[in-house]
Amino acid sequence: MAGEEGVSPAMGEEIVDRSEGFGERLLGLLLDRARLMPPQLIAPLIAEEVARVGGRDVSILLQDYA
Repeated sequence: MAGEEGVSPAMGEEIVDRSEGFGERLLGLLLDRARLMPPQLIAPLIAEEVARVGGRDVSILLQDYA
């Protein structure tokens, strides 16, 4: 897949698929990895992955039922 409307990405630039399927895969990956981590490492993991796809200023809200 080329860049938007036929524009090719710059050399070395990663193409990011932001379709619904991509979001579902990203969420699934994060949930799979997060369930194996201590809670204090989940936020940095999510922030890192969201930044990788161009996101910034991530807010994460976790529910504590204990």
